[in-house]
Amino acid sequence: MGAAASPGYEVGRTGRPDTSTATTHPKPGVARRRAFWNGHLLVVICLLCGALLLRLPALSQPSIEQRETQSALLARTWSANDGAGAPEWRSRVLRGVRETVKPIEPPLLDGLAALSFRLTGHEGLWVPRLLSALFWVTGASFSTA
Repeated sequence: MGAAASPGYEVGRTGRPDTSTATTHPKPGVARRRAFWNGHLLVVICLLCGALLLRLPALSQPSIEQRETQSALLARTWSANDGAGAPEWRSRVLRGVRETVKPIEPPLLDGLAALSFRLTGHEGLWVPRLLSALFWVTGASFSTA
């Protein structure tokens, strides 16, 4: 009975190989594919980190984009809390901005910028720029998956 069995298997009472005692080894192709995906994952992570590092020096530079300027005006208006306790001229300016500047896209980033303005106590545009860069890199990581 032992001669009919494959190497590494014992033949049970049924006459078929008993696979419960066999040692299982992964197929050679599986290990190669894992190494391939691990290597590609490392390359993608490096590219995403490089993209974020390229964006970091521009965080503190003045803006020249109309969309960014409008978003900053909206965030400033929302963080000013309707100008409560502010001089009349500031309340008038905030009202004018609210009437003329409308969001170009859903104001998620504008709201986060207003929140950061309130939390930090000043209007630092580097926070929304950093958030924007992180959102773009996060979106890119989903598109490569």
